[in-house]
Amino acid sequence: MKKAIVILAICLLMLPSFSVALGEIPNLEENKIKEENEVEPLDTDTYSNCRILVSGQCDTVLGPLVWLLGFYCPLFKRNFIIRASGGETEKLNVIVFGNGNFGTYYDLENIQLDIRSASGILFWYGKSILLEGNRIFAFCNAKTIFINH
Repeated sequence: MKKAIVILAICLLMLPSFSVALGEIPNLEENKIKEENEVEPLDTDTYSNCRILVSGQCDTVLGPLVWLLGFYCPLFKRNFIIRASGGETEKLNVIVFGNGNFGTYYDLENIQLDIRSASGILFWYGKSILLEGNRIFAFCNAKTIFINH
């Protein structure tokens, strides 16, 4: 029992040393303005009750996420957006399994993933203090996924 209390005390003392960054919450008005100004409409694919695997490099991850050293593992289901806008070295690889559907998207430069009611793991170098870059890795179970490409 004493060992458990000592370990817990050490963990509590180390807790303030971890960096925590808040994710950005998408601004709905900005999204509406961007949608109105788009020249070419994007194709949208929808999957429900599925698993998604994402790897690659992206410029933006939006949502009510609390990051701990670039790692996010939600306790509650969350909605978030992963976007690669086609900048230099921004490409995503996405594999989706769900309801008998299977989708693959490889090396897409202009892609947005709108993931709803997701639980799983998410690691983004953009919020990490240990690693630099814009690489991302995510494996999630989601209720609905909208993929704009």
